[in-house]
Amino acid sequence: MISILFFTVFTIAIFGFGALFGAYTLAWTSVLWWILSVVLAFLFSMLLLVLSMFVMGRLKKNANYDDEGMHAYVVGVMRLLTRLLRLKVVVSGKENIPDYPVILTGNHQTYYEILVIKPLLDHLPLVYIGKEVLFKLPIAAPVIEKSGNVPIARLADRSAVKAILTGVKRYEAGHPVVIFPEGRRSHGQSMIDFKAGAFKLAMRPKAPILPFTIYNFINVWKGWPFKSQKVYIHFHNVIQPSEYETMNTQTLSDHVRAIIEEKLNDFINTHS
Repeated sequence: MISILFFTVFTIAIFGFGALFGAYTLAWTSVLWWILSVVLAFLFSMLLLVLSMFVMGRLKKNANYDDEGMHAYVVGVMRLLTRLLRLKVVVSGKENIPDYPVILTGNHQTYYEILVIKPLLDHLPLVYIGKEVLFKLPIAAPVIEKSGNVPIARLADRSAVKAILTGVKRYEAGHPVVIFPEGRRSHGQSMIDFKAGAFKLAMRPKAPILPFTIYNFINVWKGWPFKSQKVYIHFHNVIQPSEYETMNTQTLSDHVRAIIEEKLNDFINTHS
């Protein structure tokens, strides 16, 4: 709300000065002022966001990873960033999201899909298994850690075993857990190979799996701030443990990847 108020006041002030000096008669000048006001409002919002993270990190430094206030704060931050990036999130299969904890697996194009998934499951304290470097970011690191997320080096690395075991504990404590089996961002619309070991996160506790497919997150900044971007996420049917009890990790990985890729190809064919 503060950023929107700032944007409004700043825009009125700019056009007031423009009218005073006759600048409003020049279309290009008006456009330049509009761009400047949007950029400054964005920067002001980011400054407030950084300050709020600093304060929250201090206030919640002794909080447990299941702290409801921290999770609510993170959801709010993600929704704000989604608005600032002018993303129009198109969700399908929302009826497949259960009201109990699951392991979520999907394709991974950029970091921006992370902003969308957690708010869509805000009825449960969702956590991510994420890249270790994110847990070393100044100011943001305490918030990332205290909201229950789990750092991982590489899915193919031995240190990943610790991350998987911690993820299992999070699930058993009532948290939906998101893992990206590709192990890294694809930086494109297509998928890369899955790391079968990621599915131990579901197989160890015999957890239900909720596959999801995301599309067009690589174009988040395309046309910003003039143009909003549609990004897509589809939630598939939950895969119950009884459906994969005879599979090994590789077979389950191939099965889930095929489900995700089929919908991804449908997105590509429909929206390209």
